[in-house]
Amino acid sequence: MKLNSFVILLAGVLLLITSNENFAQDRRVPKERRKVVVKERNNYTEIVVKEKHYFFRRGFFYKKGSKGYVVIKAPVGAKITDLPPGYRIIHRKKVVFYFFGGVYYRFIPHEKVYIVVEKPF
Repeated sequence: MKLNSFVILLAGVLLLITSNENFAQDRRVPKERRKVVVKERNNYTEIVVKEKHYFFRRGFFYKKGSKGYVVIKAPVGAKITDLPPGYRIIHRKKVVFYFFGGVYYRFIPHEKVYIVVEKPF
């Protein structure tokens, strides 16, 4: 019985932490993704921001490293055509932001793209 209570308490704490948008707002790469190295770039979208080349796939940004492609912090100004599944919509001062994986996006209607922006508050 005590184990069940502990599991329920632990699940509640984890839910509280992960649901709190302030917990993930620092735009850092999640710990579990920091050391990921991808050998090939199949199905990745190439993105150029200020003459630097990045790659995007499933909500994460990568850059070429010496041993493959490494997950990085999302570059502000990067534009993507589709948001990854699981994004959230956030309203701040009548402005709509899209949030996924610690990254905030704004939709640019005339370009039909989402652009990475700084934390809005």
